[in-house]
Amino acid sequence: MADDQNPAIDCHVVNVDLHLTLTAVAVIRDADDRVLLTRRADNGLWCLPSGHMEIGETIEGTAVREAREETGLDVITETPVGVYSAPHPYYALRGRQVVALVFLCRVVGGRLRPSEETTAFGWFSASELPDDIVPTHPQRIVDAMAVRSGAPFFLR
Repeated sequence: MADDQNPAIDCHVVNVDLHLTLTAVAVIRDADDRVLLTRRADNGLWCLPSGHMEIGETIEGTAVREAREETGLDVITETPVGVYSAPHPYYALRGRQVVALVFLCRVVGGRLRPSEETTAFGWFSASELPDDIVPTHPQRIVDAMAVRSGAPFFLR
C-alpha cells in the first residue's frame, strides 16, 4: 500500500477552531508556606500567576514566563501538581475550554512587584484565601499543598 493510502501516515492539514486554551499555573510559596497571589488588573480578582502557552515554548517555560511577567520573580518549576481540564461555566459560556497544568515553583531571583497585568500581590495561607479569588484557584492551591506533602499528581 502506498503511503498516501495508509491512514496511519496520511496526514492532512485541517483548519479547525477548537477553542481550547492551554495554560500554566505557578504556585509560589514563601518560607512560612504561604502562597503568592496577585490581584488581576482586568477584573480585580486574586489569582495564582498563570497564563496561556505561547507557540515555541514548553509548558514549564510558560509557568516561568508568566511568573516573571506577573510578579517580577524568577522561578523554576519543581514539582507538577496536576492537570485541570474540567469545563468551567465562565469559559463554557464563551465557547472555550481551558486545560491548566499547575506546578509548584521555587523563587531563584527577581524582585516582587506589580505589573501591567497585576495591581497588587500578597502572601496567603491555604486556609485563609481571600473571598475574591478566581474560582478555580482554591482547589489548585489545596492540591499543591497536598502534593508538597506527598500526595500523587492530580487529574481534575
